[in-house]
Amino acid sequence: MANREILILQPDQPLRLDDTASALLRVDAGIVWLTAETMAGDRFLIAGQCLSLPCGGKVLAEAVRGTARISLERAGNASPASALQRLVASLTGTLVAR
Repeated sequence: MANREILILQPDQPLRLDDTASALLRVDAGIVWLTAETMAGDRFLIAGQCLSLPCGGKVLAEAVRGTARISLERAGNASPASALQRLVASLTGTLVAR
């Protein structure tokens, strides 16, 4: 089973996410702004959307317009299906809806 961490984000309080290699970020509630050194451009995600985080570099996340809740699923013993979703998302640069 993958290692899953739930985080609460506040507006105007960016949170640095470490050890994001092969991690899948899911927005459970609210709106989240993301930026990363190795990602082309910033991303905004809404509840229900997922993004495969880039390997290496710094990743910052912040809630927009109120509190947000995210789940960060780090690969480990992740299922082959979730690993495939992360691979497709990283290759296409698209969001993965779950």
